[in-house]
Amino acid sequence: MPFFRDLLLLGGLVAALLTVTAYERRLPVPAAPQLTVAPPRPALPAAAVEHGGSADPKLSAATVPRNMPSDENKFNRNGQLPHSEGKQTRTGIIDSFEPYSPKMIDDAPQSPPKLIELPPPTPPKLVETVEPIPASSPEHEPPPVKFFETETRATSIGYVVDCSSSMFGEKFQAVCLKLAESILALKRDQDFFVVFFNQSFFPMTGSAAPKLVPADLGNKRAILTFLQSAQASGGTNPEPALQFMTTVRPDVIYLLTDGEFSSLGQATYRGFEDAGIVVHTIGFETDGRVEVLEEIARRTSGTYQAAVRGAPGASLLFASDQAVRAALSGTDRVTRREAARAAMLRGLPFEIHVIDMLRDSDADLRDTIHNELRDAADGSDFGPASPDDIDGAIRRWKLWRTLRGVGRSRILSALQNNDPDSQAVAAAVARAMKIDAPDEFIAALKGSPPNVLRELRSALVNCSRGEDFGPSEDATVMQVAEAADRWQGWRDAVLAREAAAQRELRIKRAADLLNQAKNLIGINDAAVDRRYRELMVDYGDTPAGAEARRLLEASVRRETAD
Repeated sequence: MPFFRDLLLLGGLVAALLTVTAYERRLPVPAAPQLTVAPPRPALPAAAVEHGGSADPKLSAATVPRNMPSDENKFNRNGQLPHSEGKQTRTGIIDSFEPYSPKMIDDAPQSPPKLIELPPPTPPKLVETVEPIPASSPEHEPPPVKFFETETRATSIGYVVDCSSSMFGEKFQAVCLKLAESILALKRDQDFFVVFFNQSFFPMTGSAAPKLVPADLGNKRAILTFLQSAQASGGTNPEPALQFMTTVRPDVIYLLTDGEFSSLGQATYRGFEDAGIVVHTIGFETDGRVEVLEEIARRTSGTYQAAVRGAPGASLLFASDQAVRAALSGTDRVTRREAARAAMLRGLPFEIHVIDMLRDSDADLRDTIHNELRDAADGSDFGPASPDDIDGAIRRWKLWRTLRGVGRSRILSALQNNDPDSQAVAAAVARAMKIDAPDEFIAALKGSPPNVLRELRSALVNCSRGEDFGPSEDATVMQVAEAADRWQGWRDAVLAREAAAQRELRIKRAADLLNQAKNLIGINDAAVDRRYRELMVDYGDTPAGAEARRLLEASVRRETAD
């Protein structure tokens, strides 16, 4: 029986479909439907119209439909929610709510209706927020670094350089020179570490816990000495040096070699991955056997670069002092620039001559000398700020050189000078030498010009071991005075703590004398009298001194009574 029931249902569906098809064929199809718009109803109050209400003449108030979306949530013509801040104006549409009612279609063909053109939807107004600067922004990019022709950006750099016997001679000298130039070009906020290798490895420091060092002037001078002492000999195996460098954890490693060696082990690659190290490899005058170097670069997201010696240069970085002195007095500008740089890196033995060269140099050499002097001054900058400031810069740099070799009192005396340049230089030297003179610094701060504020603030931070009460370099006179008051408040608190500590010490010493006085009572009148006077002179204002006096006076009264 289920079979006959299903057969009857199927037959009914087929019959219904045939009937609908026949009916549609008899209907005339109009060209386009014509919608009939109902005549407008009486105007609604503004509030009711705004919420989609309708007016009924039989009612005393406008009716508002229920369960209708508010204007904020109505979809626009594109089926999207318009933004609450950028609502679209609908031109030509009746702004009252019309309940849905079907319209009769006239059988006669009619012309298509005129379409109402709406303006394009207004893009939503986005809330403006302060967006973070992308990581690729120049302000947040690490500083550049370059070794041979391989250039990248990194905050910390490790150099792993081949010193095997195949590198002996001019080849090794050329590599050391390029290495020195790469390190000398680093900024003060970059760190570095150097390891030479043959079958073993030789780090630039012998510390049991090696770490990156900042690229300041002192470390740049030290690395020049280290490079001058390096020698090429032995075999080629960079893996121990690379494994060692993973404990130092630089951002980037430059691996330079001219030799062939076996592939690195998986443990070494895991060390790179765990430390997040990128390895750039450099094949220096190799014989084409670079597959391992290419593999290392590929597996660590680095690059491979072939390198050769350039034309012999006139670098004075490793020249003798006599050669540097002669070059400073020469006429060739390029040589003088190199000599000025070498002189600064030698510990400034010819500093006074370099400062004088600011006057007679071209712009490039002047910039070189200026940068080197700034590094030597631990970041302090005495110019020149412009070509017209050269004479003033020479005077300030010479004063800086002089004050570095004098005592504390003379530096503080220069700080109280009414000359702004002298104040600025003295404050910089005091800060660099970590002179502890907060009272003098606060006094100078109250009347200091803008170019002295930064140095005085740094000097005070040194004295306070990290406290910082301003002012900024662009502070107004009132803001400088307020900062000076804050520093004075800090200083008063420090002095109060020191006075309290001294008082506690005196109380402790008075208590010791009191114990001695107790032991002497009744034994030796002369000794008691002497101790009594000592207590009164030194500790009479302390509780222990008062107690000692009371005991001694009581003892005297007892002896008198006896």
